[in-house]
Amino acid sequence: MDIADLLVSLKSGIVEIEFKSLNSGNTKQVICTLNESYLENHTSMNQNALSETILVYKIDSYKWEDIRTDSIINWNLIESK
Repeated sequence: MDIADLLVSLKSGIVEIEFKSLNSGNTKQVICTLNESYLENHTSMNQNALSETILVYKIDSYKWEDIRTDSIINWNLIESK
């Protein structure tokens, strides 16, 4: 899984990420972004593709989610701005 490509997509628009929750063990899907136009009262951040986790903004709940990169099953760019 290319996390660098995922981070580029997150910064360019809306992405659906499917991952395995470390808490419940269940598979989850989140609709999220790092695009500044969706981040109310937040600034952009630099994230390293080699990090064990990424921080994403869930647009449906207006909350941040920390996702371990090794738990990501799949992701799709839904909308690009």
